Amino acid sequence: LQGPGPVALDHDFHVHGVVPSVSFFVDIPQSSADSFYRGKPFVCCKDKVTQPSSPLRHSTELCSIVRKNFSRDGHTADNPVLIIVSDGGPDHRITYLSVKVAMLALFRALDLDMVICVRTCPYQSWTNVAERVMSTLNLALMNVSLCRSALPSEYETLMKSKKTLTEVRELIMRKPEIKPLLLDAMQGVVCTMTNRFSHMEIKDEAFRIAIPASDDEISEHFEHVRFIEPDLRLDKLNQESLAKSTNLQKFIEKHCFCSKYLFQVKKCLDPSCFYCTQHSVRMSESDFALLSFVPLPLKLQIKTSILDLMTCLAKTQMKRTAHHAKKLLEKLLIKKQRTSS
Repeated sequence: LQGPGPVALDHDFHVHGVVPSVSFFVDIPQSSADSFYRGKPFVCCKDKVTQPSSPLRHSTELCSIVRKNFSRDGHTADNPVLIIVSDGGPDHRITYLSVKVAMLALFRALDLDMVICVRTCPYQSWTNVAERVMSTLNLALMNVSLCRSALPSEYETLMKSKKTLTEVRELIMRKPEIKPLLLDAMQGVVCTMTNRFSHMEIKDEAFRIAIPASDDEISEHFEHVRFIEPDLRLDKLNQESLAKSTNLQKFIEKHCFCSKYLFQVKKCLDPSCFYCTQHSVRMSESDFALLSFVPLPLKLQIKTSILDLMTCLAKTQMKRTAHHAKKLLEKLLIKKQRTSS
């Protein structure tokens, strides 16, 4: 309530909103039989209008989290191998070249020896431990109603006439001065959400708040992939433009393993490689020699096919049906004989 009446009721009625992104850094157990649901959870709250989700934004924010929390020098990751498991959303769909470019930028920014990106199969996102974090965040949002601050009257009038996210973003393109005003208007909502999230914890590990990446930080992060292909442009990361990039395609062919659900990048020991000669392997030679791409899962080979199993079950059912029919017929014959006698 504010003033004489309510100002915030149904949180879905307006185009504005805050999108939380969750990163869960797992403490890998000594045994595979132990729980993987232990680690350090991070949440980053962003305005969905002025800070739209994209592969490069996620890559930039993940790089910032690693540098601040898992890097001794504040630049390179402590562990030279990074494994990322994500859902199958468009910002994480590793078959897209835009997502591959974002992962290559992360690969160089953290000076990693290898990156393994895994996308969960359809309807299997429950296997991603980060998905289980969402239920905890939902507890922090119970009985909460949020409302952004008002814009100056002339801009508020313009905003009220826009009903979709596309219309609002087109308005910001025509009038760039609205963007900082809208960010300021959403700060109260973002602060409320991050404050409530910061009081939540998982297995005695409190949620840590990550800062959304600015446009300048995203542009700076993008420069890492321009080391591989200098002609890449931030405003042209569509599939068609990236497919025409010769240097990018050659790098992916030499250093990457691509499949429908796996995208992996690994340094090489080729003395003529322009990238690896300037970014030497950080692991010991013996450990790097054992490092290989994760193979694709193989279909279980069984002698009995599904058709054979179905045929066997059908025959068994027919035998049971014939047996029951015979028993029933015998009972009817016995009953008929008794009646005639």
